[in-house]
Amino acid sequence: MTQNKKRKASALHESHFEPVTKGFYIEKAPGEDMTGIDESMTRLCASVSGQIYSSSKAEDFKLSIGDIKAEVVHFEDHGSPFEHATPNLAVVVSGSTMILGWQGSSNISDFITDFHMVPIVSNRWSNISNEIKIHGGFASIIENDLALLDTTIVQLMNDQKPKITEVIMTGHSLGGALGQVAQLCVQAALHDESSIWSQYKKNIAPEFKVRTVAFSAPMSISTVPANRSQKTTDFLKEIADKSCNIVYHLDIVPRAFSLLSFIDKALKNVIEGVEGAEIFKQLNLPRVASVFVSVQDELAKVFTGVKENKDIVNIRAVAYTFNHYGNIIHYESNASQPIMYRDFNHNVATCDKKFSDLEWKDQDTRMNLIGNLTHDHNNTVRGPGLAYHICDDKLAGKCYMMDEFEVSKNSHDIGKPIRFTDFNDCVEKAKKAMHNASYAAVAVWDKSTNGKEKFKNKGTLYIKEGIPGKSKYASPLRGGFWYREVKNKATFWRTACLNDLIEKEAEGADIHKGVVELKL
Repeated sequence: MTQNKKRKASALHESHFEPVTKGFYIEKAPGEDMTGIDESMTRLCASVSGQIYSSSKAEDFKLSIGDIKAEVVHFEDHGSPFEHATPNLAVVVSGSTMILGWQGSSNISDFITDFHMVPIVSNRWSNISNEIKIHGGFASIIENDLALLDTTIVQLMNDQKPKITEVIMTGHSLGGALGQVAQLCVQAALHDESSIWSQYKKNIAPEFKVRTVAFSAPMSISTVPANRSQKTTDFLKEIADKSCNIVYHLDIVPRAFSLLSFIDKALKNVIEGVEGAEIFKQLNLPRVASVFVSVQDELAKVFTGVKENKDIVNIRAVAYTFNHYGNIIHYESNASQPIMYRDFNHNVATCDKKFSDLEWKDQDTRMNLIGNLTHDHNNTVRGPGLAYHICDDKLAGKCYMMDEFEVSKNSHDIGKPIRFTDFNDCVEKAKKAMHNASYAAVAVWDKSTNGKEKFKNKGTLYIKEGIPGKSKYASPLRGGFWYREVKNKATFWRTACLNDLIEKEAEGADIHKGVVELKL
């Protein structure tokens, strides 16, 4: 990766926030000490993983930015009718690095793959160890892609100048898991002198290596420690040394499959927030029925029954054999510093922070918990998070704004008030301060001027947390005869909050590229 090493680690520091997005960026990319690659390359991997959700051909990607030059040299959609059953794959070249990026779950076929958890052994790595098993759904996709494309990929590597010295497997969610499996298969091929990968390393690039940079990926590798030989352990260390998984906040997907206690607590918290009256309304039943039947209790009984089912107990036993191999890089928020963990459910720790020690934090049930979980899962690459050029309809969360509107007036503010000079400064600082899915910012202008004339004035931002999913729980105030003091205020919030307003209010004028204005 000689040419890439010359690139500044901060190459995207000034440019990655362009173009202005209605979503939210993660401010700090993890360093090379965590990922094995520089920060710019991590953002490129995130962009491949995020943009592939909205791309149907190579020309749809916009990956070059600042001093990063990247080109999609192959796009595999598997042809009709298989494109709806197999995740897309993009092959990208940037300098001496090739990136293989898989699309994450986007249809029912992908979700079936996610839960096809049967661990299997393949002859792609059984020459090294038959003690390593891989999630059957993930393995079948990679077996198909490598059988079809590994000759094409290696030929593309041969065609590049400068020569390719590193291949990075990447993807989000299911795509990240596929990247992990692909890394294992290619790493095993490097041990086989007859493989085209081994021949490439021997004859073209002796320094060649393969690694994974996954985003929000579940576990893909299954082993039983009691049966594990030293040869297996050594090979898994090869994988772990060049693998990382970047995870955001309370995302439950990377806890699949062995961290079931975390998922269990999250689902219980979600059930606690279910509104019986709303369920009965959706079923077209009288709301009064919710007085006699507790939906939360019934769901809790079903949940407990499912967990105690004999077949489910057996499946859970298999789930506990899965593990993350490599660094797990965790973000508490968009503004936080990344922290490196390892998953040591049944491994000897070589790091002082265990991913399994990160516990579920009970959330206020008035919040949109499912919306928050969805946001946390998608935020790494579609926030845009660590990515760039993510189209608006694929954003994990947009910034909404309503003028002459205030929420949570009497609630405790987070941090100190923030001064702004004009509307552009207000938007920038509000979005930077709303660094979690349940945050909002109330702007108060110093001078009460009619309409948007006040946007030219200075003012102060007050940051709120725990904003509910429905406005009725947020003590909303709208400008009018009785609430004249609200006329010099506006509220900004993120997608998972105040969903009823997002659904029923019309979009206003395009007053700023970074926000969606809502109007009555």
